[in-house]
Amino acid sequence: MTDKDNNKKSLMRKVFFLIINCLCVSICSFSQQTENKVNYNNQIKFSPVRMINLFNPGFELSYQRNYGKFATQISGAYLFGILNDDGFGREHIRGYRFVLEEKYFLQKITKGKTQFFLSSELAHNNTSYYTTKAYVGENEEYDIAEIENYESQKFNINRQTILLNVKFGLELRYKHFILEASAGLGLAFNNVQYLNKIPNTKIIAANHFEDLLSPIFETDGKTTMPNFPISFKIGYAF
Repeated sequence: MTDKDNNKKSLMRKVFFLIINCLCVSICSFSQQTENKVNYNNQIKFSPVRMINLFNPGFELSYQRNYGKFATQISGAYLFGILNDDGFGREHIRGYRFVLEEKYFLQKITKGKTQFFLSSELAHNNTSYYTTKAYVGENEEYDIAEIENYESQKFNINRQTILLNVKFGLELRYKHFILEASAGLGLAFNNVQYLNKIPNTKIIAANHFEDLLSPIFETDGKTTMPNFPISFKIGYAF
């Protein structure tokens, strides 16, 4: 075999090993990209807590879109007495709720890891229902301990609320499965109207067991109060 043939075979071996090496690098790079492609940027979530909410029960769904360390989540709920329509002294609960939430994740979003986030939230609730309350004359003095002795009536209430919240939460991810929990602090701007209120009277309390809470949420007119949002959602990422 001549030197020319040996050089030719040597060159062919080098080319062959170069091609194999390139293929191996390409396969490894592709595999790594496939393994790293674990961030599902879309999420659909359901809020089971909304179903048992005392003043705004209903069925709520959310959609979240992730981009980098930020995410936007929009939620919509149809409000109704899903478990017991006349529970807590309220009947024929109907309404809607819309929420816009902007999140900032404190770490890079990865698969199979708990991610902590900070968020700001803007929400709007509009709820109507019937409830029985006692009432007295507009300028009449009354004794709250004797409330059962006053006249009462079933009132049709419309309550609109705008909420501004700041929250801290976490997302637990496992493959496509998502668990989200958060809590925070904010302000609620209420506008409560008694649509069939008797002229020249004032509402003094509800005739059911949560009388300590109903004056806070059902005070006639416009009020501002602190809000303590708590949220728990389960969902699917894709």
